[in-house]
Amino acid sequence: MVASEAAGRARFSALASILPRRHQGGSRQTEAQMKNPLYHLGALYDQTQTFFGVTRDTMARPAAAMEVVSWTHSFADQFVRSEDLHPRFRDLLQRREHEDYPWLATQYPSFAQVLHPFFTTSAIFQGFTGETHVDAADCYPSILLNFGAMAHLELPDFGVAVELQPFDIVVFDSGRVRHRTTRSPIDIAAGISETQRWAVSLFHRHRATLRQPTPARANDISRILTAPIQAGASEVSGTALSTQTANSPNKPRDTDTAADTDHTNTSSTSRRKRRRPD
Repeated sequence: MVASEAAGRARFSALASILPRRHQGGSRQTEAQMKNPLYHLGALYDQTQTFFGVTRDTMARPAAAMEVVSWTHSFADQFVRSEDLHPRFRDLLQRREHEDYPWLATQYPSFAQVLHPFFTTSAIFQGFTGETHVDAADCYPSILLNFGAMAHLELPDFGVAVELQPFDIVVFDSGRVRHRTTRSPIDIAAGISETQRWAVSLFHRHRATLRQPTPARANDISRILTAPIQAGASEVSGTALSTQTANSPNKPRDTDTAADTDHTNTSSTSRRKRRRPD
């Protein structure tokens, strides 16, 4: 997983070095956080829910963006599928893979390569969330990948904050459970910059499960790419993602508040430790 994380970070950095972040109205992030890279890759519906197509960020720099998309697909196949998921989440993801994904791939063949059986879209970003929110348009469940630094996943409806370590994978109902991510007090005390942390949110729009054909935006990505994207391509370099090196405690930390519902499933392949925070 460490090697895969490094590959993903390099590809994210390469994309950020050539694609300035667009200011997004109504962002949940603070003004300072909006200076950090954030991209929506894959496919989305427009705001009117009328058109479905490849995202602007993917089309802006398709070759570099598809390197990141390819990595998210590979990471999900290698690590998310292998996780000991809650049975309800596993069943829902399998249904999405075997029912929703084939319909989408058939309906929109010109950009099926940006779709994954588990998700239509990946939001890759540096830093943290600014405000507590729900992602009402997202299908249940969503997947959060945490890298680079610790984070607190705050779930105010349950009165808990889940401590995430680098490489932790969280599967939860982001469409109903209010949440946000904040810096860990341990990292703050250690002087670790918030830009050390980067994360990926993998989600599937609820609209895509209705199987109602919509016009596709005229953005056939297969015509833009000049060369096929290879999952095993050599690592790309970039310096857009700032990092700060700091000595932080290496001992395992176990400060989570745990309780049992089927809203959230947290796991860490690197530590093989299971936690159910809510």
